Amino acid sequence: MTSLQRGRADLAWHYTTGDCLKGIAQDQRIKLENGPILNKRERRCVWFSTSATYEPTALKVQVCPDGSTYPFQSAQEQAPHCGGLVRIGVPTSRLHSYDTWRQRSGVTPFDAAGLHYVAVQEGANPERDWFVSFKTVKTDAWQVIEVSLDGIHWHSPTQLKTAA
Repeated sequence: MTSLQRGRADLAWHYTTGDCLKGIAQDQRIKLENGPILNKRERRCVWFSTSATYEPTALKVQVCPDGSTYPFQSAQEQAPHCGGLVRIGVPTSRLHSYDTWRQRSGVTPFDAAGLHYVAVQEGANPERDWFVSFKTVKTDAWQVIEVSLDGIHWHSPTQLKTAA
C-alpha cells in the first residue's frame, strides 16, 4: 500500500477510467464535465474527492450490445470493463469546497438537494470529501496519477511496469 492509499488531506482525486485517461492525456487537461446541466445558469466544473477509495458517484454505466444499460455496482466490477481505474491527485488548495460549489455553481437548491441525497445513498460524503474546479485542470496542477486494475489497490504507472 502506498502512502497515498491511506489518504492525504492535501490531495483530492479526480476519479476516472483508463479509457477516459487517453483523452485527458491527449488534451493535457481534465476538461469541464460534459454531463447534463440542469439549468442554463449552472456552471460546469471538474469534480474531485478526498476519499481514498474510488468515489461511488464516479461509477459509470455500461452500454450493452442490445442498447440497454447496466450501472456498475462497484469499482471492482467496473475496472476490467473500462481499461482499469485512474485517479489524478490535485492539491485541495487549488480547488473549491462542495459548499462553495453550491453557492457559486448556479445549481438550484432543489437540484443540489437531489444530488446530495443520491450521493449519500451511494456512500459518498459530499460535505467532507467533494471539491470542484470551475476551470479545466491542466497537467501542471497534477501531483500524482495512480492506476487500479482491480478496483481496490492503487499503484503509480511505473509500479505497474516494474511488476509486469
